[in-house]
Parts: sequence; C-alpha cells; structure tokens
Amino acid sequence: MKTSGGFQIYDLSVDSENPQFQRSYNQAFGAYDIIALDDFVVVADGWMGVDIFDVSDPENLQPFFTYDTPGAAFGLFITDDYMFVAD
Repeated sequence: MKTSGGFQIYDLSVDSENPQFQRSYNQAFGAYDIIALDDFVVVADGWMGVDIFDVSDPENLQPFFTYDTPGAAFGLFITDDYMFVAD
C-alpha cells in the first residue's frame, strides 16, 4: 500500500483505542512499506530506495541511513541479519 507522502507516528502507550498523533515525516515518493524494528523504522520509499529512521525519540525523528536500491523499493521483509527488498 502506497501513501501519498510518508508516514506518521502515533503514541499507543496511554490509550491504545485512541492513539495520540506524535509526528509525521514526508518522503519524496511516499511510503510503500514500513517495518518497525526496535528504535528504528525501515521504509520502502519507491524510487528513493530504503530509508531507515531513528525513532527512539519520536519528537526528534532522525534519518539514520538511506540505501539507494537499483530499482524502486516497494516491499520489505526483515529477519535475523537480513533485509529483503522487493525492488
């Protein structure tokens, strides 16, 4: 599923039935897939490749790493020490 601009972070810790919006992050080609992994979020960003963000402090979201894939990243799967990208 592609979004039109990026991804949003919601806080579920106080009331999971009424999530509290924390922050949004816009990306050039949107977010095609997203995986949360510990304090990081990995985003398939279409023609921009794969973006990894440090979300340990959602109020101060930090880009951590970008990997430019050969094509367009549309899907992700992470297991053990490997990241699989549908490109």
